[in-house]
Amino acid sequence: MAGGLGSALLRRLPLWPAMTGIVVAFGAAMLPLGLGAPAIVSLPAFAVAGLCWAPYLSTVMALFQRTTPPDRLPQVLAAFGSVTVIAVPLGAAIGGPLVTAFGAGHTLLLSAIAMMLLGLIAASGMILQPTGKIREEPDPDVA
Repeated sequence: MAGGLGSALLRRLPLWPAMTGIVVAFGAAMLPLGLGAPAIVSLPAFAVAGLCWAPYLSTVMALFQRTTPPDRLPQVLAAFGSVTVIAVPLGAAIGGPLVTAFGAGHTLLLSAIAMMLLGLIAASGMILQPTGKIREEPDPDVA
């Protein structure tokens, strides 16, 4: 439900910046958990992280639908589904040894920083894009 509400609020923004903003905001919201903040700070930060991440999937799907030619959309969505299905067990396989080696707090901190860096790298790629522009057709329902 939060994803749908968040997507409705984000629908007036271009999808690439909204998507990278979601990633950066999620990482920033997770920082207090990695920095060992007390529960009175960490619990609301975790809730904010959840609210930040909620519109991500629907934003990604909208981006795929707007930028992918209709005849290629099934293949693109299948590839995306394959990657996301693999991501969860892969994250657990990597996260378990990291938590064992560095502790939960440091692993969360590393994860938060990595998310922010990936979002900023994607954003800088959009800003510094030398030629062309990603085709993103406007939503006909948005005035």
